[in-house]
Amino acid sequence: MPQDPASDLLRSNIEEAVGRKLRTPKDFDFLAASIFDKLHLHISPTTLKRVWGYLHDTSSAPRQTTLDLLAQFIDYPSFKAFADAHTASTDEAQGPIADDAQAATAPTVSPTAVGDSIADTTSPSSIITPPNPPTTRTESAFTTQPSSGEAPLPSPSHSDTPPFSDAAIHPSAGAATPHSARRAPFFTQLSSFFIRHSSFVILLILLLAIVLPFAMRSHHASDPSILRLGTKFSSYEAYLKRFNLKPDKYLPYYTQHPKYPHIYFWGPEYHHPVWHNDGDSAAMMPTITVYYHPDDYPTDSASLALLAVRNKERYLDFVAHNPVLITFMKDLVDTSYVFLGVYVLSSRSDTTYQVWERMTDDIDINHLERLERYHY
Repeated sequence: MPQDPASDLLRSNIEEAVGRKLRTPKDFDFLAASIFDKLHLHISPTTLKRVWGYLHDTSSAPRQTTLDLLAQFIDYPSFKAFADAHTASTDEAQGPIADDAQAATAPTVSPTAVGDSIADTTSPSSIITPPNPPTTRTESAFTTQPSSGEAPLPSPSHSDTPPFSDAAIHPSAGAATPHSARRAPFFTQLSSFFIRHSSFVILLILLLAIVLPFAMRSHHASDPSILRLGTKFSSYEAYLKRFNLKPDKYLPYYTQHPKYPHIYFWGPEYHHPVWHNDGDSAAMMPTITVYYHPDDYPTDSASLALLAVRNKERYLDFVAHNPVLITFMKDLVDTSYVFLGVYVLSSRSDTTYQVWERMTDDIDINHLERLERYHY
């Protein structure tokens, strides 16, 4: 992940949100599970390790979708919004300092009474004291008796509005009250409506909560573009035909999608004598464990060393490319190929064996681009 202040702050905020520093593989598994619980979106723990520099993989920067997903986990719509928000908060924090500095250098002008001359208050000799004419009580409280040689001040007429009239204290007695002041706020009216019709609103919500899941499930089940867990196919050609593809000539069980290079169609054989492909068949293989070890492989130390090298190379290659595997397993329930879902490399993998973990058990054939979110 790029070493910039926004990225560092994003990692720090996420660690604060989950209440732990991310230092071990279990920490990254915990964060991936927390993101799924909150956003219902999957992110590979391997990707999180790269973002935190745990794998020391500097070959490529994380995708924008990865940064956006992490920002959404701490309640920002995107990474850009997170970065902008913290940049803005930094500018605001610096603003008052500049204002205080400007205020400190500004000249101070003291207020003067009516009739005073503007004078330099820093010099005592320059202060001008205005004459203080005696005031006389008349019908107006604001009439003053001018000194000799001065023009008399005009006294307010009876038609003038006094400084504190009833119109100022009681708006209803003077100018008309604004329309916005007479209307109750929108949310107040809305809450009043719900209070008056609370029984109807509660009943409507309950009906929607009951009917909507059934309607969505019915639509989902009847949609021919949705491929669901357990769907059977007779061969490689049969399931690839659903995607308008043909098997790879040399590796028919591992076919790359021509438009989405990170997506592969994988057709492993359950309990294969060379690759094994082990897992919990009763639960429809939530994970598939793969390792290269032919049943008849020599057991001398040199041969086993070569075997270890081959498994390590495969593991490092998968870590570097992080493929997304649309998986159909042979011989799981019978000789057909059964669709199991979409798998990615689990953080439990190592140089000895690879563990593939299911991310979703159904896909929309017409929108495979949605699977790109599993490739980070």
